[in-house]
Amino acid sequence: TLTELLGPGACERFERYEHAKATGAPAEPHCYLVALGTDPGWQGQGHGAALVRRVHAISQGDDSARCVALDTQVASNVAFYERLGYRVTTVRSFRWQQRWSGFGAMISMEQPVATEPGIRRQPAGVDEAGTD
Repeated sequence: TLTELLGPGACERFERYEHAKATGAPAEPHCYLVALGTDPGWQGQGHGAALVRRVHAISQGDDSARCVALDTQVASNVAFYERLGYRVTTVRSFRWQQRWSGFGAMISMEQPVATEPGIRRQPAGVDEAGTD
């Protein structure tokens, strides 16, 4: 079972994490980047940045989304996301998370979705030629 795999208290840790994540979520409609990771052997080659940019491009097809939001528990990830235009919105410190993840904070970040005149918001799954 998942509890056997993750150990006792796994469900409680997950519930705490979900609650913490919700407290940093934007109030406005948004897309949420849930998880992204790049194998260490492939880092620094632009693969992660390309994936984040693609998520942001897809979000432009959601007329209700005002931003793309994400959370990280890895402090060194902040500079990576900031280079891609994200900004820190909330930092929450949790002693329980220090023991669980090795880093005692959850950092929420977001980037606005382009809504300026002249920026065309493509429906998700449609390329520039208007085909699937």
